[in-house]
Amino acid sequence: MTITQLRDAIRKQPFEPFTICLTDGRRFRVKHPEFVAIAPEGNRIFIVFGPGEHYRVLDAFLVTSLDYVNGKTRRRKR
Repeated sequence: MTITQLRDAIRKQPFEPFTICLTDGRRFRVKHPEFVAIAPEGNRIFIVFGPGEHYRVLDAFLVTSLDYVNGKTRRRKR
């Protein structure tokens, strides 16, 4: 997965909630675009915010797919 693909998912209009799936099996639900932060010049690292003040700093290279509720999946290109 590239940061550009993640940015595209966040900026999609209208926004569609999605789940970020990692290589180790962890999954992070993104219900709103404000739940993800990417540095303006960033090309790899991003933050996913959870309930309360919980957050995770993640590496885009560990993302295997973005899964959408409607069944569409965007797989990473190899």
